Amino acid sequence: MNDVANPLPISVLMVTWNSSRTLASSLGSLAAAEPPPAELVVVDNDSTDDSTRVVGALSAAMGFPVKLVTQTTNLGFAGGMNRAIEASTQPFVFLMNPDLRLLPDTLARLHQGFSMADEQVYAVGPKLLRGVGRELAESETLDSTGIVMTRDGRHFDRGGGEPDMGQYEAAETVFGLTGAAVLLRREHLDRGRVAGQVFDEDFCAFREDVDLAWRMLGLGFGARYEPSAIAYHERRVTPS
Repeated sequence: MNDVANPLPISVLMVTWNSSRTLASSLGSLAAAEPPPAELVVVDNDSTDDSTRVVGALSAAMGFPVKLVTQTTNLGFAGGMNRAIEASTQPFVFLMNPDLRLLPDTLARLHQGFSMADEQVYAVGPKLLRGVGRELAESETLDSTGIVMTRDGRHFDRGGGEPDMGQYEAAETVFGLTGAAVLLRREHLDRGRVAGQVFDEDFCAFREDVDLAWRMLGLGFGARYEPSAIAYHERRVTPS
């Protein structure tokens, strides 16, 4: 049972847009987190499906406060996540896609990763494997073990599409981490804002996580991959 009396100092942040297909599985996994987060903030980008209804229906079962912020226009991931950050209260924020399924200890292991990392670390991310179908079922295919940059300036999710053969089992520094699932330290994010924004809203959706990684690296902050934390993500955007 979740230790509601001693939650992790984490605000879970989610942006939805017609996300009802996988949303129940995603939120169901969050409800089982041990210990639970302190709160969940959902920003809905003017969905036309049942996304807001699903959030409302599951809120009572969460065991921690749930804030639902509805927009009348689609602000994209960057704009929606910025609104979620401003509505949150905790020193750590966990970006959680609505097509992401956690294990009960995922958040706890990510939070523990900060305690084992240098104070200059702004982000800790899990080993992501591909989630299958609306239930986001387990697979043995890697989705991301951190973002890597190539010499020609392209970026890729390390290990994406590879079978998980134990090749990424070392906790280590990486260039950046995908915005689908990452725990961030608020005080460092605040120092890296551009025009007052954590995520540059000119990106709207996609690549905003890489832009953040560049900015934070320039400030001397690093990102850490923590393979003991595992989650499952339905991959919809690939390099191809």
